[in-house]
Formats: sequence, C-alpha cells, structure tokens
Amino acid sequence: MTAKEHLNPKDCLSCGLCCMPLGYQDAFCNIDEDEIKRLDKNQRRHVMRSGIFDMLLASIDGGRGVSPAAITTRIREMKDGPFKGKEACTCYFLEGVPMKSVRCSVYKVRPSTCRVTCSAGDKTCRKIRKYWKAVLRDQCGWKEKGV
Repeated sequence: MTAKEHLNPKDCLSCGLCCMPLGYQDAFCNIDEDEIKRLDKNQRRHVMRSGIFDMLLASIDGGRGVSPAAITTRIREMKDGPFKGKEACTCYFLEGVPMKSVRCSVYKVRPSTCRVTCSAGDKTCRKIRKYWKAVLRDQCGWKEKGV
C-alpha cells in the first residue's frame, strides 16, 4: 500500500480482504448466541458450533478464548479480479469478487467480531491489505493500478 492510499467505508465494497482468512480453515468469524439468533434459519446453517472438547476447555478456564460458534468458510474458484483462476477461502457470507466488487450478505446483522476487528483504513485493514497484495504480486503476478 502506498502512503497516499486513503480508505473509507465505501472502499470496503471493492475490497473484502478482511473476510478472507490468511489460509484455509473451516470457520472464520466468532459469533455468540445472541448474534446467531439474529440470523435467519438459512443463514444459521453456516454457523459451526464449538465441539464438546472445546466447550469442556471453556468451562475449565471460565470461558475465556472459546467462542460458542463461528461462521463457516467456503472455498471458491475466482472467476474474475486479481485472484482469477485461483481458489480462495472466504467467509461464507462474502459475495462477489475480492479486490473488485464485494458485499456482506449479513451486513445488517453481522457479528460484533466483524464490526470491531477491522475498519476501512485502520491498522488492521492496512496489514491485511499489505499481506494479500504481497500474495497477489508474488503468486499471481498482480500489479497494483497507479503504482
């Protein structure tokens, strides 16, 4: 990222990188029981509950560090954008093409993890974008426009 890049919330609709784990994983975003209740029945199918062992560990340490559930991911073959022809692991609810045009299908009821972990242009956002842009350059030969 160049020092001149200034991001605002509208830029999120052409990015989506914060909704892509840094590697393949089954679940991505922690979600609590109240947040699960806000999802509709179809959306709840994409929530993975913590296993019995995880819940046992949570009871031993007072519940710290173990979420009762998480939103699942999905592996998609990218048909457009800088990841074209590659497989990408994304939050199940991310729609569209990362680094081109995206939206969150549960935006209005998204978990608090999504609401507070990353905001357009903050330190976390810049780190995520820097990581993925390096991956795109190194593995896909991507060149950022205007750089």
